[in-house]
Amino acid sequence: MGTRTPMPFARPLRDGVFELRPTLGAHDTRITYWFAPGRRIVLLTVFHKTQMREAAQVARAVAARKVCEGEHGPAHETYSRGKEGEAS
Repeated sequence: MGTRTPMPFARPLRDGVFELRPTLGAHDTRITYWFAPGRRIVLLTVFHKTQMREAAQVARAVAARKVCEGEHGPAHETYSRGKEGEAS
């Protein structure tokens, strides 16, 4: 479904960032993501939904997208986080 996934399953936030809207147990959870070139979906952040924190969490997801685009090279099939300074 991609960018056309309907509410209540997903919704656009801003600046090309979207959110998945699962309920895990008793918690409404949000998983933010964006569509990278090459038909890739990049997961950005995960948080429990609260009205008071939502704006800050959206801003954090948008910032994470900017960092992802600006500091990381092209996507590859598997990403593993190495120790700082090590190539992955």
